[in-house]
Amino acid sequence: MFVDITLENFRSVKEAQTLSFESITDRRLRTDHVIDVDDRTSLLKYCSIAGPNGVGKSTVVRALEMLQGMVLATEEDNNPLLRLSGASFAYDSICKRSPSSIQIQIIRGEDEETGLPIYYTYSLRADNKRVYNESLYQRIGRASSKLFERELITSEDSEEESYYVFSYGKKYIGVKKRFSNKLPENKLFLGNAARAESASLMPIFEWFRDDCVIIPIGLSPMSEDFILKAMKRYPSLKGCMLEFLHNMDFIDIKDFNIVEKEGAKDRLVYIHGVNRSRYASYFSSESLGTRRITMMAVVIWQAMQKNMFLVADDFGLLLHDTILNELFEKFSYETRLSKSQMLTTGVDLTPLKKGQHRFDEIWLTSKDSEGSTRYYSLADFVMRKNDSVKDMYLNGAYGSVPILSECVHRRMREEK
Repeated sequence: MFVDITLENFRSVKEAQTLSFESITDRRLRTDHVIDVDDRTSLLKYCSIAGPNGVGKSTVVRALEMLQGMVLATEEDNNPLLRLSGASFAYDSICKRSPSSIQIQIIRGEDEETGLPIYYTYSLRADNKRVYNESLYQRIGRASSKLFERELITSEDSEEESYYVFSYGKKYIGVKKRFSNKLPENKLFLGNAARAESASLMPIFEWFRDDCVIIPIGLSPMSEDFILKAMKRYPSLKGCMLEFLHNMDFIDIKDFNIVEKEGAKDRLVYIHGVNRSRYASYFSSESLGTRRITMMAVVIWQAMQKNMFLVADDFGLLLHDTILNELFEKFSYETRLSKSQMLTTGVDLTPLKKGQHRFDEIWLTSKDSEGSTRYYSLADFVMRKNDSVKDMYLNGAYGSVPILSECVHRRMREEK
């Protein structure tokens, strides 16, 4: 399960900003949106980052996407850190020359002796050329212990004389010195040591590989490949997709077929029908909204089967408000037997509908005078019983709204 993420000097974020899935204690709020972890902690099943265009809502998604890509990078990837090119905060000359920092905290598994959940905190500070610091800590109850840490030591006279110092905790099980001495400065210890069967690293490596799913936007060939892969792996998925789409008022979609041709890419075909009439249409020919909702049918079904952390950028893109409301409710209800969670972003105000979400599920974003993104929770504000959160938001009570000014387009003079 996902607990939180902290970013510093990353894209639109300058100073450290944390987005957390930990719930607040308030008996007025919905309990069906919460996962109880232990006596002290409960996690939210869902969080949404809302705000105007261009203020950094997608920055969290890009951080998770980049970190996942770097951790899972194969040996053939000569420099996984290239994903961080241009990632530093650009409006400050010092930040621009400094590495970016990403830290995530997750829960995966339970301690055999105590039965308590195991927290993992993974931190990375790097630029597109080298890792400056990388560490993994484990916490069980109140006891925290280091699994490994990798620190770059740089000479004051020359960066070329830099070297790494590795340290390992008592609970670390896996490859150490011989492996770390050969590790290039542009590759992560976590991913490479996990593939070398370091047992202590497998829980968080498997979370990145199996549990964290960055949902494709739903419109590209990559989205079609994602759906096809799931349909081939789970034969029963097709029936669930059809039922899901019918519930969403896509009643003319009667079936799905997979077209396989030797030497060509597999294609997803929709079978439409009214009464006895039928016609077939490729995925790429469907409306953008239909492609989007098909993608959502697949990922929500997968989240029912196992614990997953779904990440959807621009979640409300091309979807009607009524369908969005139903998607939120379906995710909450259908995953009630799993510990799946979802993070979304969007400019749509559907998440602010009264009774739809808890206050702590809504994160707002804005930029300060330096152009740096700031994340803050709606739960930080005092709410009165009859307040319309949506109306108050639109009126600027919580910030995070566009500040518009008058603009007059002038007719261009004809060139002589």
